[in-house]
Amino acid sequence: MNAAAIGSHLVGAAGLLVTDWPRVRHQQGVATSSAIKTATTGVGLGVAVWSAVLNRSMAKAGAVPVAGATEAALAYRRRWLVRCVSLSWCSGSTPPPAWP
Repeated sequence: MNAAAIGSHLVGAAGLLVTDWPRVRHQQGVATSSAIKTATTGVGLGVAVWSAVLNRSMAKAGAVPVAGATEAALAYRRRWLVRCVSLSWCSGSTPPPAWP
């Protein structure tokens, strides 16, 4: 489901860019704004991919009841970091999760 949403977002963004290309080329500030939005989207996609990779590693590890420097605990803490960095938390809509 996530891949379908990301794919439709990218197709829509590409369509808007093609449609508004003359405006992007000629209107002052539009190219810079488009570049910043593209970079922000790229960072968001990177965080989503990183989160998916960490979730898979957590699923493989299963329930690990230790809190040491094990691979599963490290992956859990990285996943916590991703959740804190994600846009839903940064927007202020939800409080940060408790530290593991």
